[in-house]
Amino acid sequence: MKNTIIISILFCMFFVSSCTNREKHLEIGLFSGSVWNVPYWQNYKLFDDAIEKFTELHPDVRVSYRSGTLKENYSEWISQKILKGDEPDLFLILPENFILFAKLGILESLDHYMNRDFNRQLYFKNALDSGRYKKTQYGLAMEVVPTFMFVNQTILSETGISLPTNDWTWNDFYSICKKLKNNNSIKAVQGFDWKIAAYTNGQQLFSDMGDQAYLSEAGVYDAVKFVGEINSICPPDDSFDFEDGNVAFAPLPFSEYRAYAYYPYSIQKYKNFDWQALLLPRGPEGHNGADLKTLLMGISSRSDKKNIAWEFMQFLITDIEIQKSIFTYSHGVPVLKEILELDETQIFLNRGKDTNAPLLTPLQITRSIENSLVFPRFAKYQEAINMADIALEEIEQHPSRLQHQLSVLNIELNDYLEH
Repeated sequence: MKNTIIISILFCMFFVSSCTNREKHLEIGLFSGSVWNVPYWQNYKLFDDAIEKFTELHPDVRVSYRSGTLKENYSEWISQKILKGDEPDLFLILPENFILFAKLGILESLDHYMNRDFNRQLYFKNALDSGRYKKTQYGLAMEVVPTFMFVNQTILSETGISLPTNDWTWNDFYSICKKLKNNNSIKAVQGFDWKIAAYTNGQQLFSDMGDQAYLSEAGVYDAVKFVGEINSICPPDDSFDFEDGNVAFAPLPFSEYRAYAYYPYSIQKYKNFDWQALLLPRGPEGHNGADLKTLLMGISSRSDKKNIAWEFMQFLITDIEIQKSIFTYSHGVPVLKEILELDETQIFLNRGKDTNAPLLTPLQITRSIENSLVFPRFAKYQEAINMADIALEEIEQHPSRLQHQLSVLNIELNDYLEH
């Protein structure tokens, strides 16, 4: 009897051990809060739903994550995990970390997985391009955020100005700003800076490697010159703000629209006037779109669960229900093009929207994404942009030698980027 009990215990221990050994534990790295810097209360719901659905399809897989790491602390947290050799199998990648992680070999190349069973045609091309480094795919975008020009329709109506079309140009934009010039109670535009002008003129500001600046290019010169012309008839003035209803035009990301055009945050901003959304005005060399912001995921090159990590990452962007839930739980746009082609997407975008807020159509969103450019956010990107912002603020005040000043600035930026 005693031997029978011992054998039974040993059998149970062996059975549990063998089951544990067969179970695949996939760890993913997430952060709390919105990558788009807007109010976000559904921190992990999308991933919780995805994990539940994925593990139903893969009962031998357990997926876990550590909660509570704030977005502002995430870069340091994931870097420390990497230094210790203890990074998650699959993790979110902040824009400023992507090139560094790819360059150092931290991220697994996804090319062989994608060549095997991935249909690139289903996704926005520039969203896929955002995860490439040196012609190799190291990350996949889960969601994207394009930028629109939001318009105070109340101001335009009261001044007898017609709402522009979605294919409007810099000339159209300048003409409207000029008509609003002499109205001291309003401001024509807020936030249309040299960077947005350069993007809408089809210009890349830095090389993909982040080691060269392109600010001396003719297209950038035209963009800076155009912003100077806008500022000459509509000088910057911090006492005016689009959300207060006294500014006619303001470029805003889709995430801002999703956060503040819908209840409950619609009661906080943009409440006392009617506003509309348009694509951005295009320059002579560009399109009606600016830069496309993306949220990437990547696989650790040291993971021993690369195959199942790829399966889960692919599941996040191929499953229709999970991609649809981005509109519910985040403030971005799904990367799966099919979602914006569904009739229910327009119905969903109407639901909960403030009556004063604009109605963005799926077609507008699609066009804005397709017109947008994707640029790498290398380690020195923000510092280089800050240097350019400061220099260009001074240059715009002395425009007579603009081309020469841009050339000098470009040399200074190259020196900074190369050292």
